[in-house]
Amino acid sequence: MTARLLTPARPAAPAVPAGPALTAKIIVAGGPGTDRRAFVRAVADAPGVPLAYPRHCALSSPTRDPSCWETARVTLAPSLVVDLYATPEPLPAADSPLLAEALGAVILFDTRRPRRHTPALDFFEDHGLAHLVALTHTHHPARPALPLYDAVPTTPCVPSDPSSARTTLLALLQANVVATTP
Repeated sequence: MTARLLTPARPAAPAVPAGPALTAKIIVAGGPGTDRRAFVRAVADAPGVPLAYPRHCALSSPTRDPSCWETARVTLAPSLVVDLYATPEPLPAADSPLLAEALGAVILFDTRRPRRHTPALDFFEDHGLAHLVALTHTHHPARPALPLYDAVPTTPCVPSDPSSARTTLLALLQANVVATTP
């Protein structure tokens, strides 16, 4: 009797779908002093990746030009890459192509200074871009002070903490997918 080697008829399917990763654009915004740059730097695979918009600034630059977009690329899953764009001050022009292409926005909101952040909230609300409010300094009560609809998701966030920033991005993506799925 001869032993036969058993081999599968075809190779097992790969765990990750083949092909290019899906790329989503997310804007990181907030009022003055909300650590947009720290948020982007905390989760970046490669900080300062020159992405598709003018006035790109490298995050590693020792000087900060408040009129430029700070960018980074983040891999959240093997098939999902997020290009982050930290807004300049003041907020971008309403006709910016990035607004039309972005999947959503994370609005960093310092609960100690709610009035400083309402322009960012109003901007994204007025432009109909899906957004999530990331509450920093959560030991201060914020929800009653926020001029938000109940449908706008909020989450606590420590912008400089990679785990917290990543969780915030995932919360935005989950809220956006849930909101757009029939």
